[in-house]
Amino acid sequence: MRAAVRFHITRHFAQRAAERNLSVEEIKEAVRRPTRRRKLKADGDGGILYRFERIGRDGALVVIANVRRDEARLVTAYHESGT
Repeated sequence: MRAAVRFHITRHFAQRAAERNLSVEEIKEAVRRPTRRRKLKADGDGGILYRFERIGRDGALVVIANVRRDEARLVTAYHESGT
């Protein structure tokens, strides 16, 4: 994904990320430079739902985002161990 991405982060998303001990910056980095990226589905409005993974020592940081042109609407993010 291109580095110049505008992120849409709702208050709800930021709250959930904080509850899961995830920083918004590490989530953005996972979208900008993922280890893996998988297309989940098109949304019919020009956006595509992707699963981004950034592999680290403790497993994978998974981010689900709806991407449209240079915008990424963050849906959810969580750690997945043993990946």
